[in-house]
Amino acid sequence: MPLLRIESLTKRFGGLTAVNGLDLEVEEGQIFALIGPNGAGKTTVFNMLTGLTGITSGSAQFAGRDLGRLPSHRIAELGIGRTFQNIRLFGRMTVLDNVRVGFHCRTRTGMFGALFGTPRARREAADTLERAMELLDFLDLVPVKDELSLNLPYGQQRGLEIARALATNPRLLLLDEPAAGLNITETEVLMGHIARLRSGMGKTILLIEHDMKLVMGISDRVAVLDYGMKIAEGEPAAIKADAKVIEAYLGTGFRGAYAGS
Repeated sequence: MPLLRIESLTKRFGGLTAVNGLDLEVEEGQIFALIGPNGAGKTTVFNMLTGLTGITSGSAQFAGRDLGRLPSHRIAELGIGRTFQNIRLFGRMTVLDNVRVGFHCRTRTGMFGALFGTPRARREAADTLERAMELLDFLDLVPVKDELSLNLPYGQQRGLEIARALATNPRLLLLDEPAAGLNITETEVLMGHIARLRSGMGKTILLIEHDMKLVMGISDRVAVLDYGMKIAEGEPAAIKADAKVIEAYLGTGFRGAYAGS
């Protein structure tokens, strides 16, 4: 059974069909890319998978569990984490505290324990701090742990958002345009981080991305949306040679730019 199975997934907003009958299967351990023009419905797919918007018809199953009627916090508890296209950090909180917030869905200390500092609460706080520091170290953010997140360069803010999503301990991590706004060097660093999320942490990754160098260089499988419908799916080499994909999204110059690669 695939970790994520999407069948005939559809979302309508009034008379607009944003996602139309999407079928996808993401295997455990894969890096799976979802690409397409702006407005193709990619982020709407993420929003349905994470409970931010309802499913009109069809289904999405994660590890055999139907996600259709679950609220966002239950989906996070099941093991799906995400980042957003527009960074949503707590700007007036430190880098470390931003990550510690991400552990909230995994902690069990109640209000009484937090107020009175019970032994269980102290143990959980110490464990959360240790795990948060491990994530910051993984993403090279330990030197700025005490900085306010609003003061970080854009590339580090992207890394911090990934660290906070990892704090929920997801089996499946959804990355929504993680390379948006990054320069070439920052994008190469990001590619390394994503590869290590799979090899070092065992994460399965579903990502939306417009940077084709990143997509073609790191993905095991790619699906292409256009006007809410899937027009192609396959390995990167097949996708970049697909005439329908080139016409709808990549452009005629793409074939020449990637010839022989």
